[in-house]
Amino acid sequence: MGAKDIVEALRSVMLPARMERGCIRAQILRDIDVPEVISYVEEWPLQENLETRVRSGPFAGILSLMEASASPPSIEFRTVSEVRGLDYVAAIRNGSSLDAF
Repeated sequence: MGAKDIVEALRSVMLPARMERGCIRAQILRDIDVPEVISYVEEWPLQENLETRVRSGPFAGILSLMEASASPPSIEFRTVSEVRGLDYVAAIRNGSSLDAF
């Protein structure tokens, strides 16, 4: 899957995310110095909003894109006090609530 295909797939996830209640920001970023680097950002005001998003079908699409990536992708969930990765996704999708995130 090429960069253009990835951007289009992310756009199909991003546009509905922008319409969801609580979504502050959803955007795709490209590095002008390294065009193959693509970043996708969503910003949510409440942990509950984020957990709902991580459990959603569209988020499963993001995970599928990551699995299809030619190079190792990364995922980060940032709060004021910590940065988490796929462990956060696993916990949320397996039914845990991370109140102490």
